[in-house]
Amino acid sequence: AARLSRVSDPDNPGKNRIERDDEHAEKWAKAQEGCTIVAVSKDAGVSGGTSPWKRPQLGPWLNDPAMLCQYDEIVASSIDRLGRSARDLHDLRAWAEDNGKTIRILSPSLVWPPLPDDFAGPIVWDVLARVAEIERRIMTKRSADAQQSLKDSGALVGKPPFGFIVVGEKYRKTLALDPALVSYLRGMIDRALRDDTLLSICRWLDSEGVLSVKGGKWSPASVSK
Repeated sequence: AARLSRVSDPDNPGKNRIERDDEHAEKWAKAQEGCTIVAVSKDAGVSGGTSPWKRPQLGPWLNDPAMLCQYDEIVASSIDRLGRSARDLHDLRAWAEDNGKTIRILSPSLVWPPLPDDFAGPIVWDVLARVAEIERRIMTKRSADAQQSLKDSGALVGKPPFGFIVVGEKYRKTLALDPALVSYLRGMIDRALRDDTLLSICRWLDSEGVLSVKGGKWSPASVSK
């Protein structure tokens, strides 16, 4: 079970975290006698705050009875790959007990349900789950603070609206009119000012072969935005 909030990896652009997780888990599986990899879930672009049951790749293996009966164990390279919510990680352990499944963490080495004489394991699970949640909260706050700082300095945050392009350095980005689309942007404004309907503006843009921001046909809502 692999997960990654952001697909890009600035420290290792040639290989992202999910690929490294896969290699780690596959190496472990090959070293186990009689172990077969049934499937690999790769949840790229999924926040650690997302419930394991709602993840696009892992979720079906936890919810679908037909898939549930195909495996015995879930393996993750580290506990934060399963999630960064202490409550979700607690519920996942309870789910494993209720469904006769094993959850294995490779680093540090942890297994749930723990062995009868493993008194330290549950404590380590609880501590690491809390640490994972604290890290998520810190990262969320840091990102929000950084975006607010950029906004306060007048820099661009987010994607450019239709008719504009992004210019400037990484932390000094701003907007400039897109030479290829500025005539259509002005045309939209002119038509809106003369009280043309949003639907008629959609039809005009579509007839001109101009794609919306999402790359498809226009809708009144996208024109309004």
